[in-house]
Amino acid sequence: MALNSPLITKFDLSLFRIIPRTLVAPPLNLSYKISKPYKTATHFRQSIKAKAPSQEPIFRNLRNTAVVIVFAASMMVGKFQSLASRAENQPILTEEITSEDETKTLSSDAIETLTLLLDQKYEAGDYDECLRILKELISAQPERLTWKLLLAKVFKQMGETEKAFHVLDEVLSKNPIEPHALFENAVWMGFEGKEEEAIERLEKALKIAKERNNATEIRDVRLVIAQVKLVQKKPDEALKSFNELENEDPTDIRIVFFKGLLYYCTDRKAEATEQFDKYFELIPNAPPPGDDGYLTTFPKIRPPGI
Repeated sequence: MALNSPLITKFDLSLFRIIPRTLVAPPLNLSYKISKPYKTATHFRQSIKAKAPSQEPIFRNLRNTAVVIVFAASMMVGKFQSLASRAENQPILTEEITSEDETKTLSSDAIETLTLLLDQKYEAGDYDECLRILKELISAQPERLTWKLLLAKVFKQMGETEKAFHVLDEVLSKNPIEPHALFENAVWMGFEGKEEEAIERLEKALKIAKERNNATEIRDVRLVIAQVKLVQKKPDEALKSFNELENEDPTDIRIVFFKGLLYYCTDRKAEATEQFDKYFELIPNAPPPGDDGYLTTFPKIRPPGI
């Protein structure tokens, strides 16, 4: 699925101007390594300084809400119901959509066609049809994370918040440290005033990662925690975490991206310019984002005025 498709970008980046092939952000669980020194991109620096007056309301909105990872801010649709009301014995929703005897085989061309159709139906707001298409895709590829994350997204847009949460719960029940589901779940919990509970769940996930003694998993969960703190209007704590991660592994290009967003959205434009100069220089040498990357969070974007 194209990272700049309507399904990915329409709702999650309402505060940004979407420009394909401009800025590719890496998935949460894919290590991007810096392979060469970077050079200053003068055109990028000048473009930040030359933002148009008509874009100022966007800047004010970013600062006033202090939602620094702004593409996560538009995830909320309506008022979320209490997480505490979710029953433990709810049916597994992706099993409702497909079962073993319904599993089908689709060709790669058929999957591509369904994916394009899914984009179109989502763009048109035809969520019932989106569910039908996702039923086929999940049946054909039941282990593919992308479809489950998109299923949660569609339920959310339909106002079926509990079902959306439960899909994420299903993912996390199988892998409690899956970074994409962890991030989605924590952000949604935060929007309904459960920030402390969200951090507690992330800390439990970090503990599990440490028990597994997997350095990559530990780092991925720490990165999720840093981002969630950013969304929770704690940029100083988030920056401290980003700096710690950067000091431990200066080759992780994900940190370059997130520090750039943090500086940009907290009105530290000179520092944002430096980070994005570095990112734009380095990203052509990074491997392409995985098809199962965190599509909800990382489309191709360019902040307004750039």
